[in-house]
Amino acid sequence: MKSNLADQMFPQKYKDEMNVSFWFVLDFDGGEPRNFILSGNDDYCVYLNGEMIHYGPARSAIHEYRVDKLLLSSLEAHNRLVVILAHYNCISYTRPRAASFFYGILEKEDGTIEATTRDFTCYHDTSRLQKVVRFSYQREFSESYRLNSSLSLALKTPGMAIPLSKEQADVVTEGKLIDRETHLSDFSKRCSFQLLEAGIYSYDGSLKAYDDRYMHSPYLRMFEQKEWEVDPNGYVSRLRYWKGQTKSLLGTDEFATFGYPISKTGFLTCKLRVRHKATIYLVFDEIDTRNPGEDLIGVTFYRNTTHNIVSYELEEGEYSLCCREPYTAKYIRVLCRGGSVDLLSVGLIPFENPDVSRFHCQFDNPKVQKIADAAVNTFAQNTVDILMDCPSRERAGWLCDTYFSGIVEGYLTGNHLVEHAFLWNYAHYVNQGDQPSGMIPMCYPCDFGDRGFIPNWGMFYILEIERYLARYEDPDLLGEVKKQLFDFVAWCDQFLNEDGLLENLQGTILVEWSHASDAESVSGVNYPTNALYAAALDALGRMYHRDDLEKRAQKMRATIREQAYDGTFFNDNRIRRNGVLELSGRISETTQYYLFYFGVANRQMYPALYQRLYDELGPTRDPKKVLPNVFPSNVFIGDYLRLLTLLKSGSFEKAAEEIIYYFYFMADKTGTLWEFDSTYASLTHCFASYVIVMLLQMYCGLAGILPKEKKVILTAREPLDSQNFSVSIPTADGPIDFVNQKGKITMKLPQGWLSVIEPFTPQR
Repeated sequence: MKSNLADQMFPQKYKDEMNVSFWFVLDFDGGEPRNFILSGNDDYCVYLNGEMIHYGPARSAIHEYRVDKLLLSSLEAHNRLVVILAHYNCISYTRPRAASFFYGILEKEDGTIEATTRDFTCYHDTSRLQKVVRFSYQREFSESYRLNSSLSLALKTPGMAIPLSKEQADVVTEGKLIDRETHLSDFSKRCSFQLLEAGIYSYDGSLKAYDDRYMHSPYLRMFEQKEWEVDPNGYVSRLRYWKGQTKSLLGTDEFATFGYPISKTGFLTCKLRVRHKATIYLVFDEIDTRNPGEDLIGVTFYRNTTHNIVSYELEEGEYSLCCREPYTAKYIRVLCRGGSVDLLSVGLIPFENPDVSRFHCQFDNPKVQKIADAAVNTFAQNTVDILMDCPSRERAGWLCDTYFSGIVEGYLTGNHLVEHAFLWNYAHYVNQGDQPSGMIPMCYPCDFGDRGFIPNWGMFYILEIERYLARYEDPDLLGEVKKQLFDFVAWCDQFLNEDGLLENLQGTILVEWSHASDAESVSGVNYPTNALYAAALDALGRMYHRDDLEKRAQKMRATIREQAYDGTFFNDNRIRRNGVLELSGRISETTQYYLFYFGVANRQMYPALYQRLYDELGPTRDPKKVLPNVFPSNVFIGDYLRLLTLLKSGSFEKAAEEIIYYFYFMADKTGTLWEFDSTYASLTHCFASYVIVMLLQMYCGLAGILPKEKKVILTAREPLDSQNFSVSIPTADGPIDFVNQKGKITMKLPQGWLSVIEPFTPQR
């Protein structure tokens, strides 16, 4: 869709530098609506008359760039359009490293071209400091600014001179432009954070500054610490706080903490009046980390191994500050270092998938409702352009996560735009030499500075594609990914042993975040990985009509049953001693669920084992007292596989009870669902939104939705009917409605749809 009326442009003299920002500015007259068509790399923020109206582009595979189309409707007689482009030029998990550029066309409603990229004036934005710490190991650079009010005024004032140096933008040729698939986030929304507390702080040089690998990993491309122009981490890490009078007027060494009822993702905003020159720090986090007995809210900027600090050096004047990268926060603490400021407002512009507003549910049980709301909130924050793992530390498109979150999209939005964009990116993946030949990358689009890979995630990719194609028409996808999938199988098959199982598979063998992934459990022949590989081969056989692969999968499952079971539990692995494979004796709770979920075992084959899983394992177990030799599961992904095992086996009441144990405390604390069963790492993790699918299975008896067949699959087992509820699930043809009144469930389908009752399978 590339136009010859506009060019991709960038000041080429900066192409080898890192973390440089540019303003592309266009003034135009007339209040009638315009279309603004743009693309670029790395990322950009769009401002219209001083208001941030967009962040992009939607990400794609390397050398492919999605085009945004914005309707500019709130125009004045004179307008200033500013695109602030970031040129990061470093390794990250958010996008591939490629040449930066800006591309833009302003057109009238009748399609007449009013301006092209060449009509924008380019400025070097020195107000954003260049040599700073990265934000995290996975994301690019943190934000630190040196501002005066004249620059803020110029952002919103047409015709006003911009106090930055002009740059010659050169024409560049980089890849191809393709359509954006996903819907734009609504930038008119605002989350206003409330003032909760204030006080004073002091700097204690005896405290140790936070230190992390993202400060010392040169293969990521970064600035050495001695080069940093500012060091907010070194300052904020060494502060001690005391509570005082709650106020919004801050003097030297004073702070105020603002909060929102739930954790949200977006662009932090702060309107303030600087009375005397000051440095302001916005310090933020997803959760209150205070210890018992402490009276101040705990705002720990490094809890998620991130640099959750944005700093501003401000001259006197009024400012409407807005971050240029999305972050996740429930609490924002504003620190005033020197000078004095009036805080007029603190908040956040949400950056979310707008389509989730089409889903509605209301449960009489307040705990179930809170968990459902947390699932929806979590999904919305992670699915603006691709299916991400989390919206904070990484913003990366990780496989395995998407096996779960991909199916959530259909339930909450009635479409599959984000998953299709995600799979498109993977189908157009090109190995840049940082992965073994034939490997499917663990996340994409991204670069891999450490050359890491997780073969298990390629197996989940195969399963996700099969499940996606069962639900949606996509005639080209099978052909596009065929070579990729079979090359991956060929890579895996290098590690087959004489029994037809994978042994000593290379890479990071990730079963889940627990002892099930310890080297002692995954070395040799790891049975969860082999069960997953058998499921992937089975799926590949069904998709490409390869009976031989399905037979291989059946044989692998039989071999796993023969080798892994010790009469009580399935072992994690066998290791080779003197040439003979022997059981390791290591037993993980999650291994049992892998084998049940992926068809190696079932309740009928192993009734005694299933009963032990039912009675003795799960969220209420004290692993120090009950089966201490069995390593407990974690949220990602063992807890979910347990719940799916219970559902698959018909234990609906048990699953419903355990969902409360697993997830209510998360939903209650942050309004989101987490990666771990502790507050370490991401507390808004997209795969966890899959809980809404399980709730609908339990309460509505809904086992699957197949839009291409216009069919609703209901489970043959009786759903729970112990509470009143109403659920409305969007589709392209209208909603699927469930209502439970006093134990009687009624269902209303869109015209042309039908329902069928089948045995429950968690594969849909």
